[in-house]
Amino acid sequence: MADSISPDTGSTFGGQTVMITGNGFSGSMEDTSVDVGGETCVVTAVTASTVTCVTPAGADGSAEFVVTSNGVVFPAVTYTYSAASTPTVTSVTPSTGTGAQSLTISGSNFGASPTVSIGETDCSVTGTTSSPDTISCDLPAVPGGEYAVVVSTSEYGLSNNDVTYTSELTAASISPTSGSFGGGSLITITGTGFDTNVDPTVTVCTDECSIESVTDTEITCLAPANSGSGTESCDVTVTQVSGASVLAGSFTYDDALTPQVTGVSPQRGGTGGGTSITITGTGFAASGNKVMVDGSICDITAESATSITCLTNSHAGCIEVPVTVEVPGQGYGQTPDDGSANFYYIDRWNSIWTWGGTGTPLVGELIHITDGQTILLDTSTPVLKMLLIDGGKLMYDRDANGLNLQAEYILIINGGSLEIGTEDERYTNDASITLHGNVRCTELPIYGCKTIGVRDGTLDLHGEFIPMTWTYLAQTAAIGDTDITLKNGVNWKPGSEIVVATTGGRASMGESEKKVIDSVSADGTVVTLTTPLKFEHLSIMQTFGSHDIETRAEVGLLSRNIKIKGSVNEQFVTEIPACEKPFVANEEATQSC
Repeated sequence: MADSISPDTGSTFGGQTVMITGNGFSGSMEDTSVDVGGETCVVTAVTASTVTCVTPAGADGSAEFVVTSNGVVFPAVTYTYSAASTPTVTSVTPSTGTGAQSLTISGSNFGASPTVSIGETDCSVTGTTSSPDTISCDLPAVPGGEYAVVVSTSEYGLSNNDVTYTSELTAASISPTSGSFGGGSLITITGTGFDTNVDPTVTVCTDECSIESVTDTEITCLAPANSGSGTESCDVTVTQVSGASVLAGSFTYDDALTPQVTGVSPQRGGTGGGTSITITGTGFAASGNKVMVDGSICDITAESATSITCLTNSHAGCIEVPVTVEVPGQGYGQTPDDGSANFYYIDRWNSIWTWGGTGTPLVGELIHITDGQTILLDTSTPVLKMLLIDGGKLMYDRDANGLNLQAEYILIINGGSLEIGTEDERYTNDASITLHGNVRCTELPIYGCKTIGVRDGTLDLHGEFIPMTWTYLAQTAAIGDTDITLKNGVNWKPGSEIVVATTGGRASMGESEKKVIDSVSADGTVVTLTTPLKFEHLSIMQTFGSHDIETRAEVGLLSRNIKIKGSVNEQFVTEIPACEKPFVANEEATQSC
């Protein structure tokens, strides 16, 4: 049973620690609770004969405290909420301030050893008086905002919380007041009430300034880049949980203070580092510049006002980012949006360091490209046994022409990717994939032999865009002609193969001609061939009654700059001799073979 509660009188705002005495309690906090008219007295300790809890707020008058322990509901004990026994705060002096402050709190019922909290922060009590009741306490610097002043006493519990102290949030000044459009200027903002627990957010115009350090009176941050030009004035805004403060038009981006990065060469290098790159631009310092590629330092070997040469260090993973040049006293150089100042950390197929320094892939090897790897195919490969792209990426070098990836099997799985161009950026050089195998090879389960398999992966093949892959002759082409006129203009290139379809009789299947383009007219309608035609190809229109009937030879482009092909295994090639006499179209005729 529950016999009594002590103390039995306390603050209407709760917060008083009370002990309920009885017997038969479980001794465990996990299955013990105390209900006060639907509110909870938070249990802090349980023994077999006592339950200790912290009172909730309650109306002036008596209340029943009901203990439930190990599923047993005990008889209620009576507690009195009393306004006369409630600590009362009437004022705080000063009521506003900045930084650390010594406060004086006035009121009543403060007890013998009160504690004071300003919001969630303890105000260290340095002295008390009675008649009238006052408390002196030292408050450390708190972030700008309004905070409730609450007194807690062991005799009664908590005071009212409607008296507040205001810490002023003020951004007073900024230094420097101007900098590079490339960002990177170290801005110092001085003021009061800055939050040292949760970093404030600082914006310059609308972009975030990267926080470097915060005290209650000073914030340092790195200015963000700005895509503008000339001069642009920006508001600097400090925002935190407790509010915001704005320094209107306090920072100016200025072209005159902006170094310009105009180019990087070469634009690719391995993740192991060791690539010497040259950065060109204007406004660099004669010495003391710093170069970074996605946070990796590039060690400078030579520098001037217009050029910097540096040696890349290693980088975790592949990434393409603009090169960052930090000029002392000015911030970061501005980089163009066209990618000309980007550097791509990428592992090259033809580098031994891509393969652990032991050499590049050899004939008959199984090559495994795993998640997180991006490898640039910069050379044609030997005939691999298998290429397994398992979550990684293999991409063809756009600057190389005639690359040929050779393998018996290619399998792309688990989000892997094989890329020869993309839909947005097509591959314009010649590239091919050659698959090797024969009719007696060992089949890869599900996929077979001489195969490219894709399962939860991506195969991107995007060659040059050809809007018109076939059309018709606009004029009849005679035997011996080297110029043919097309009905539609085309963008076909010299050196490409085309086919001109037969327009002869039923036995003219041999009159379709494969030809090579020598040149194409400016409007794309006249194609000059490297060799003359052997047969006539019609382009005529005949009228029968009210109907116009067109008979025109089709002309199609055979060449593509990306090709997937199979190797020819001479072991399985058989030459079949031609028939002694030509094929006779008459279905009743006797054929020679």
